[in-house]
Amino acid sequence: METNELSMLAVQKRVRAKRIKRRIFYLALLLMVGAVLTAVVIKKFFIVNEINVSDTVVYSKEEIAEGSGISIGMNMLSVHPEAVSALLKEKFPFLVEADVTRSLPDSVDITVDEERGPMYICVAGEMFALSPELKVLSRIESPSAFGDTSRICLVNSNVKSCIVGSELAYADENTLDMTREVYRAVADKQITDKVSSIDLTDKFHIALVYDNRFNVQLGNSEDLSFKIALFLKVTEQLYDTDKGEIDVSDLKAAYVKLNTGI
Repeated sequence: METNELSMLAVQKRVRAKRIKRRIFYLALLLMVGAVLTAVVIKKFFIVNEINVSDTVVYSKEEIAEGSGISIGMNMLSVHPEAVSALLKEKFPFLVEADVTRSLPDSVDITVDEERGPMYICVAGEMFALSPELKVLSRIESPSAFGDTSRICLVNSNVKSCIVGSELAYADENTLDMTREVYRAVADKQITDKVSSIDLTDKFHIALVYDNRFNVQLGNSEDLSFKIALFLKVTEQLYDTDKGEIDVSDLKAAYVKLNTGI
């Protein structure tokens, strides 16, 4: 009796073992088939058929699309938005932002924000557009390149290097921060469209041309915001036809010397 019971238990164990093996086999087979089907679907359906680029001014849409490294027929899952964004900003200095989105099933959208360069500088007979942080963006043919008619001329003969894609470098390192401060003060007062040039040839006698009518003497870089506010207040007291020089290097008093004309 006990022998028969042991035999029955052994048979049942073998049957359970076979069932488990069979289930494992079918599960493995199902996973394999699923993996193959997934690979086929991805290869056949998730491919790039369209690259959409937002409106641009400095660069053409074709340049942006080609520079992204994405090509028609590429697998959608091989497109890594952050990597593409970084690549675009590295290749195209005027780009401030590059947002890359995979739009399933088959398109990639690239939205860019361009910095046209609010300033420019002449070095060795060539013009270069500059960002607010003094990154050299590109060579330009004229101050109004890319439709920017209010680009400010930066005057300084102390330039050490001017390389596209890099920061402008001066022989005097302090000049870089000073230039940023002057531009920031002008931008904060929202008068960049009326300032045609900023002269930092002498850091103790900073000057700018305002409204093509006034040569404004700011002195050194201290209290720039107050000095600009002061000369703007002075211009409010003058006629629209007045031209000349305004000296606000001393905040205690503003000195005005108008051109008398003939």
